[in-house]
Amino acid sequence: AMRAGASDYLVKPVTPEALQLSVQRSLSTRALLAENSALRGHVNLFETCQRITGTLERDKVVPLALPALATECGALGAALLEREGTEGWRLSGIHGITPEVAGEVLAPALPRLSELVLDATLVVDLPAVGDHPPSRCLCLPVSDGPEILGVVCLIIPGALDAERTGRAAFICRHLGTALRALGRLSHVEQLAYVDDVT
Repeated sequence: AMRAGASDYLVKPVTPEALQLSVQRSLSTRALLAENSALRGHVNLFETCQRITGTLERDKVVPLALPALATECGALGAALLEREGTEGWRLSGIHGITPEVAGEVLAPALPRLSELVLDATLVVDLPAVGDHPPSRCLCLPVSDGPEILGVVCLIIPGALDAERTGRAAFICRHLGTALRALGRLSHVEQLAYVDDVT
């Protein structure tokens, strides 16, 4: 029985004290295993965010972040839309969907992106498109400081989980930090180039 997963065994006749002690040990073991699993999840999240913020190449940051976000929320697909001017949005990365499907699926969400504020989420119901059944689009701001740099749109097939959404928002904040750092690095490279030319 111990090999099959039993956490303790009792010898007959069982005294109430022995039964109580055995149940307490089993409950304690279960609680420790649950805590261990939660801590492993937090460490994995931390390592993912470290990889995102530590990447110094723009073409590697988005392909690293979007699969992590899709996995975290159980999403069918993910897209990163970055600000283009004051009102526009540019699709700058996708995961799990084609650009054509992203355009069709995200069309209902685009007019509502202006409603998105820092530290908030926006949920848009999506119609069925092609092979994709009706679903929801979870829009999370990608920000660094007070400015929203972009939006990650996750296509969620079922109900939204608050804990998973919070973890995805945490990843989005790190993606914003990485994008801001890469923008600054690009600006410094341009300044160095101009300095070399002059």
